[in-house]
Amino acid sequence: MVSPTALAEHRTAPRQSTFKQAVPWMICLIAGIFYSYNYYLRVAHSSMEVELLKEFHINATEIGLLNTAYYLSYTLMQIPVGFILDRFNVRWVIFSACLIVVFGLGIFVSAQSFYQAVVGRFFIGLGSAFSYLCVLKLATIWLQPNRFALMAGLTTSMGKLAAGFSLFYLTYAVAQDGFRVALSSALIAGLVITGLVFTFVRNKKVTIDNHVIETRASTKEIFSQIGMLLRSKQMWLIGIVGMLLYLPATIFIDQWGIPYLEAVHGLTPMQAAWSANLILLGWLISSPITGMISDVLQRRRMPLMITSAIACVAFMIIFYGPELSKAQIYTLMLIVGLACGSHPLCFSLAKENNLLRFSGIATALTNALIMSGGVFQSVVGKLLDLHFTGEVIDGIRVYSNSDYTFALSIIPIGFIVAIIISFTIRETHCRLLEEEPDEN
Repeated sequence: MVSPTALAEHRTAPRQSTFKQAVPWMICLIAGIFYSYNYYLRVAHSSMEVELLKEFHINATEIGLLNTAYYLSYTLMQIPVGFILDRFNVRWVIFSACLIVVFGLGIFVSAQSFYQAVVGRFFIGLGSAFSYLCVLKLATIWLQPNRFALMAGLTTSMGKLAAGFSLFYLTYAVAQDGFRVALSSALIAGLVITGLVFTFVRNKKVTIDNHVIETRASTKEIFSQIGMLLRSKQMWLIGIVGMLLYLPATIFIDQWGIPYLEAVHGLTPMQAAWSANLILLGWLISSPITGMISDVLQRRRMPLMITSAIACVAFMIIFYGPELSKAQIYTLMLIVGLACGSHPLCFSLAKENNLLRFSGIATALTNALIMSGGVFQSVVGKLLDLHFTGEVIDGIRVYSNSDYTFALSIIPIGFIVAIIISFTIRETHCRLLEEEPDEN
């Protein structure tokens, strides 16, 4: 997104006052708050499935479709977002994205029909598509190069914390007041964040020797980059592996985890929320540690494959094993999270399997492929309805243990397929590509 020459300006910048040094971090952290807010909304549906079933008189397939609407717009917008950020002022881009999210949430909260709710979720996903890449863009132009990874890690951690808070707070709030009241506070928070973005976020001119450096690529250059990446077999393999390894988040945490734990393992809503949070906790702990181990070993594929196998075994025990105690479930959830923490290595593989000048679009394409796994939420819902045993209580379908096990088997199967595909990915040994790769 920004050339190596432009980034050199950060290394030669003169020392500034403490306040001026804090301004870049403040701007990036405000953008990080916007990302966290979107993560909060992304996982919200996991806490309100029963409420939505009752409110809109729908089944599991339609519940999956409701959340798939978010992932559809989010995924389709990833490459356009990379294009927009490389062409236009990032301040106005992120401000517009905030307005779109708040607009979508307003539609969802006030929806009187299922299809209105779908439209609301679609707009939430549309605005959310900008959130993470906006943080990376701001970090690129405002922070020193050796602080970029730190900001990316902090942003990921903020998102996971927001997801954990969402599971806890909304599980309680929805049970007390219903999903409309519970999300009304999020609507107000969205307006506040929009105001913060408008007031404090600024673009920045990058200069070297008092000469302004152009950080926005031409349309021709961007389309040339996109075309080359779409023709790259390695990019597709990395993206597919990343999508399959992220299924515990897109399927289990974001949608079906809490209903599954309540129905199959007999946990209360709060216990189920706590279990899902243990995955997020393990993810938070493991991500930086796995990254450091990968750097020391100078290997990307091996840590990915080993941790994927661990997560696969843990899910097999949860889905197909004997009856588990609450402590055993908590332990297995933490193990899943610790194993899934290796997932960001997919972004490292994508970056290192491409020339440096293509790293921005490569990240956007990888994120698009990874987040496309959200369509499996609808697949799980469809599988639940196909395997449905027929029990209906108060007009709501009650899915059995075997229904959930059948539908959620997508997760361990996905891990097995990802491990197999990983053998075909080019190992980078933690080094940037210096010349065009030979795809043959």
